[in-house]
Amino acid sequence: APPVEVHFEEDGFAHVRGGSVGIGEVAAVPTPAAIANAVRNALGVRPQEIPIRPDRLLALVEGDAHVAG
Repeated sequence: APPVEVHFEEDGFAHVRGGSVGIGEVAAVPTPAAIANAVRNALGVRPQEIPIRPDRLLALVEGDAHVAG
């Protein structure tokens, strides 16, 4: 993996009430895609809709696109 350089804005943000700084939101963005890729690698079908539920996975595996999404 390429090196990642991280900087924290310790002074907060003027446009946010209380000047708070969020951390962790960026890590949440790629999670659904990563899970969908894992499902594709494991089952051979790629979910196109989130949340990825058991009934949708079963429909994808059985080939019922109507139920799957």
